[in-house]
Amino acid sequence: MTVLTQPRVSFETDDDLRRLASARRDRVRFVNVPAWRYLALDGTEQPGSEAYQQAIGVLYGTAYRLHFALKARGVDAPVGGLEGLYWLTPEQLAAEGTTGSAQDVEWRWRLIIAVPSEASEDEVDDAVRRGEPNDMLRRLYLDRWTEGPAAQILHVGPYDAERPTLRRLEQAISAAGLRARGPHHEIYVNDPRRAGPERTKTVLRQGVEAAG
Repeated sequence: MTVLTQPRVSFETDDDLRRLASARRDRVRFVNVPAWRYLALDGTEQPGSEAYQQAIGVLYGTAYRLHFALKARGVDAPVGGLEGLYWLTPEQLAAEGTTGSAQDVEWRWRLIIAVPSEASEDEVDDAVRRGEPNDMLRRLYLDRWTEGPAAQILHVGPYDAERPTLRRLEQAISAAGLRARGPHHEIYVNDPRRAGPERTKTVLRQGVEAAG
């Protein structure tokens, strides 16, 4: 884990990923995200494409099978929310949005859902095995990841209108004497198909480290 000695900000810690993902529109929150296990799927397809949507379905299907397996032995652990990691190109960073409708850039993403701490490795494996066999399910794996120090802010609105919110995040990171580290991270708070584009809520998170 990256250790920071930067005195300008205080990194909040929590062993509950849902509480740690809480964010506001009007200020940047600095957090320290602990090591965790995630169901993960990597891809290079356009976000929003048929393959991308299939990846979401495979992740949620596996997460719910794991949820019901845990519930059967008396553990009531909620299904984690969908999150996305994006390794962005210079063209994407310069665009108005990050996971919007750009067609002419090279995509690299990882969709993840947190695995409850109560789940055993065998239970995770069984949840994967009980899924309908297909190419996307074969791409699914268990990722062990420590995000560490990060900054985050809430964006409300369409994905392709994230750029002003990202600028505020970037400015707060720079003002704290820090710089971006690792992939751009999005935490999807609600379903845009139900909320509508203007009410879609996304936590924009960026790993950070001491500048210079």
